[in-house]
Amino acid sequence: MLNFIPLFIVFITSQVTDTPFIPNNETRQRLKPQSHGRIWVRGKPVKEVIVADSVISIQIMEEIVFPDKKPVVKIEKATVPVPSEISWMKGYKSPDIPVKFDQAVIQYLNYFRNTRGGRATIKNWIEQSYRYRQMILSELKKNSLPSAILYIAMIESGFEIKTKSYAGAAGLWQFMKSGADIYGLRVNRWIDQRYSPELSTIAVMDYFRDLYFRFGNWHTALAAYNCGYGRMLQTMRRYSTDNYWKMLTYENALPRETRLYIPKLIAVALADLNREKFNLGKINPAPAYNFSEVSVPGGISFSRISSITGVPLKEITELNKDFLKNYTPPGEKLVYVRVPMKNGKTAQAALRKYRGFTPVRTYTVEFGDDLKYISQSYGVSATSIKKLNELGLNEKLRPGTVLLLPASALAQKKKVDLPEDIIVNVPREILVPRGFKRYFYKTTDGDTLKVVSKNIGVSIEKLLSWNYYEEDSQLVNGLYIQVFLNEKAKIHPKLISESSIKLTYIDSTEFHDHYLNKYKKVRVVYRIRRGDTLKSIAKKFKTNVRHLRTVNHSNLKEIKPGQDLIVYTPPHYSKYYKSKQLKNPVNRNERGKEATKTDKVNKVPDNRKRASSPPPEKKSSLKKKIIKRKTAVVAIKVKPNHVSSRKPEKSQEWNSVFTSTHGKTWEGTENKD
Repeated sequence: MLNFIPLFIVFITSQVTDTPFIPNNETRQRLKPQSHGRIWVRGKPVKEVIVADSVISIQIMEEIVFPDKKPVVKIEKATVPVPSEISWMKGYKSPDIPVKFDQAVIQYLNYFRNTRGGRATIKNWIEQSYRYRQMILSELKKNSLPSAILYIAMIESGFEIKTKSYAGAAGLWQFMKSGADIYGLRVNRWIDQRYSPELSTIAVMDYFRDLYFRFGNWHTALAAYNCGYGRMLQTMRRYSTDNYWKMLTYENALPRETRLYIPKLIAVALADLNREKFNLGKINPAPAYNFSEVSVPGGISFSRISSITGVPLKEITELNKDFLKNYTPPGEKLVYVRVPMKNGKTAQAALRKYRGFTPVRTYTVEFGDDLKYISQSYGVSATSIKKLNELGLNEKLRPGTVLLLPASALAQKKKVDLPEDIIVNVPREILVPRGFKRYFYKTTDGDTLKVVSKNIGVSIEKLLSWNYYEEDSQLVNGLYIQVFLNEKAKIHPKLISESSIKLTYIDSTEFHDHYLNKYKKVRVVYRIRRGDTLKSIAKKFKTNVRHLRTVNHSNLKEIKPGQDLIVYTPPHYSKYYKSKQLKNPVNRNERGKEATKTDKVNKVPDNRKRASSPPPEKKSSLKKKIIKRKTAVVAIKVKPNHVSSRKPEKSQEWNSVFTSTHGKTWEGTENKD
């Protein structure tokens, strides 16, 4: 559907000082509602709480006046004895999660202290952590969670916002897409809030609370954050334990990364809290994360915002990594854009004076749409839409995706006529039920039978019975799915009636002719003759042996005279063989004088010699055959010494191949006379 975005701008400045950015309730409201999937993480639904405004005001006062708040989770902080191999850790400061010095923890500690690479890594992580440290610690305190959870972000992303794993986890906290959806982070082609430091931090707090609610101890809960709560539950049931350290002693209980996850977390926390023991030298903290915000309409490019406000494009892009296309998401009335703190007031003033924003035209992708259809509907080129929306080479347009339309697009969507040359191939054995009509749906990228079934109102079981597609497969674009509906059924606009297309049956003559015509070839059924080999047949028809085997669904290790062989060949190589096969002529030596006339008609183009077959053998016993073949061999051997006063006629010559009783092969020419 086509949308117009109103032309008004509201300016909001979130932070006006140089202090680090701290999320507030207004920031949290920018998350979308959490999904019911949170029940599966917690094990129980989140209780809905309704509190009157007057009570909330009292609670705010109580939090300020009486800051001591009973934690909802258990925060453990205890010092355990130091093993002798790391005696240099004596007197260490402990984090607020349980510490265990197993062998993996000891190896990590030695690596961070005793190797140049280890010291460089932990020092860099500590320095980078200062960019988001105060923001994260503030949220952890607000949610009564251990401050050591700060180091989860350290070992997950190294505090690099644009980090993305091979499995698809992204952002500061390495949220998977499914987890982002559960906890209210928006992920689409325009925006991915996993890359928003403040929004992802707010969302992940609920995730940690839910994991602790489910598992009851921090080692198991944080390991489940890495491998997934489902895998952790499976391991607990299979190995009859909920002790993380006991799981490490079993074969295949946890993935390798999860086996090292908690030891790495403990080692990193100890290294940060005991920097003097690791010889890290001077720490140069990264500048704290802060910014000002302005709001602009959706569908505005960052380059345009930069030209209006005077803020360098690079700085806007750096602060807004959650915007994937350097555009504010189209289809939204207001979008918050971060600008540097120093430019906040001037950017706000410049945008207030600017009145040049024009209506942004957008289109929301519907079921069955593809780029070609959208471009034809609005009279613009597919290339212009692709360029304007920065569509990737293989990017799929899914229903609900909002696209920008060029300014030259038509004001109203027009009807797109179907091409006249659509040919759909269907299995011959699937018939139209009585009282039903046949329709077709043309698939687009991202379609599955489940998606098609939901949108056209037909069960998956029926679609499977009407088509030869797999239930769980990802359908490629351009497939035609046949659907049978009765006359009273509601017809989806994307369904194509049978009368609008040309129908052919798969494996029919018309079917093969249509597709072979594209490659300028014809289909010939060739009957094998004596003396034929796959190589000689392939040579006759300008093809190859591999192709003959492919077309005939067989290895074709042995071929026999009288056997039919399907051949795809250029038309001019098929004329002679095709006509001869249809006429099924007798052997040329048995036709007498008529052979000469037929030879002229069936002459192969380009003066090629026509392969002829030897005369059929007369019925004789095995003994007579052997004697006859021996005689023929002798005749061939003495032929070079034979002197004849006349040249034999061409019609009296024939090629033959004789095999002796010893298995040898002989070739020669024999006079019929």
